[in-house]
Amino acid sequence: MLPSLLRWTALLLWLTPALAWSPAPDLDLAQRVVDGVYRRGHPVPTFTQQSLAVSAGAFPPGTEVGLRSGPPSCLSHWLQSPNDYARFGSRPTQLMLAGQAYQIVLAAQTARNAFKLLSAQDALATAQARLPSGHLQVYLEIQGLAQEAGREAYRLEIQTENALLPPYQRAYLEDWEQTPDGRWKGTLIYSFDLTKTNLNPPDKLTLVLQTEVTGCVYTLGVSLSGFY
Repeated sequence: MLPSLLRWTALLLWLTPALAWSPAPDLDLAQRVVDGVYRRGHPVPTFTQQSLAVSAGAFPPGTEVGLRSGPPSCLSHWLQSPNDYARFGSRPTQLMLAGQAYQIVLAAQTARNAFKLLSAQDALATAQARLPSGHLQVYLEIQGLAQEAGREAYRLEIQTENALLPPYQRAYLEDWEQTPDGRWKGTLIYSFDLTKTNLNPPDKLTLVLQTEVTGCVYTLGVSLSGFY
């Protein structure tokens, strides 16, 4: 029984296409994404999320956080006192990576919520207009800023083979709010043109992050596999 089960599992894995970020979704993928949004098919994973929330002195399993520059206390303070914003500054709590396929989801969700039909062709065209092929967006949730203006001090770049790739655009979600302790939290959006790099799915991205606190520069490892 077990050998048969193993053969069947191997066959399923062979038949199932491996997930990896799609720099330029085609019409077939767009159709599957739209069908998933309209509940005519299974939802298609179009983004990957990684929690950076510290619990019991550790990052979540599988989270890759390192120190690019700065004293070891940069990481130890983060792990030991993650909510002590007054002493050590704000903290990123979650990041999300998404490309053009995610824009198809957003377009389809908007149409569905308005009781409208959206073709795969129109959804793909909308996505291409919003985010060019080969471009990737990083959504970074942060918490504990003393002032909302402090978000301007955040820097996020991608480590390439020979240099750092800066974002060509930075924006904010409309989720910024003041917490009961008087501090601020919300989401930053960084847009990158990966056509200027040699990175290819399912490569792992190394993000380089600096908060409003100078002297500490972190690295965040994120895989491009697991989503389209």
